[in-house]
Amino acid sequence: VAQVYAHFPKAPPGTPRLRLVGFRKTKLLKPMEQEVVRFDFYPRDFAMYAVLDGWRIEDSVILSLGTSSADLVPQEELNPHSGTIVLPPKPSSATKQKLLVKDLMMKVEDVPGIKPMTPLVPPSEANTWILWLLQPLLLALVIGCAILATREGNGDGEAHREELLLEEAEEMEEWEGASQTRGLFPAFPAPL
Repeated sequence: VAQVYAHFPKAPPGTPRLRLVGFRKTKLLKPMEQEVVRFDFYPRDFAMYAVLDGWRIEDSVILSLGTSSADLVPQEELNPHSGTIVLPPKPSSATKQKLLVKDLMMKVEDVPGIKPMTPLVPPSEANTWILWLLQPLLLALVIGCAILATREGNGDGEAHREELLLEEAEEMEEWEGASQTRGLFPAFPAPL
């Protein structure tokens, strides 16, 4: 299996720097046999989400080839907003001497109805500080709302549970009384 991984050197904190973006199964190759494998990528394959920026596409992505994430070798740095690029052949194992990956990418501007993925509000140092200062307050607000909802939910839930238990007990008493009068369940003698 030929695998292509994208490495994002400028990825924002909290986002993965290495991601599997494509794989193809090859035929069973004999020693020294080759097979050309083609991968098609689109800008959305390289999109990442950052809390401060929203969805965005990095300007620099390094594509790596291999048969697993353990034997990757960086091949080519590319700009996801550009056009076609052909990666040089790479021997990936003794049975697969050459692996050629052709990366056909559409420009974001060429796709109807899709605009380039840029943040609505460009992050500035002031915005970052404001968000950093507001995080504890927002967290406390969310936790407080969750506690209130839990308390209210438990109160209503407990009352409803008690009602169901009372109804169930009444039904059991009625059923036991009816079954004893009909003789369905004879009374057992009390243990000595």
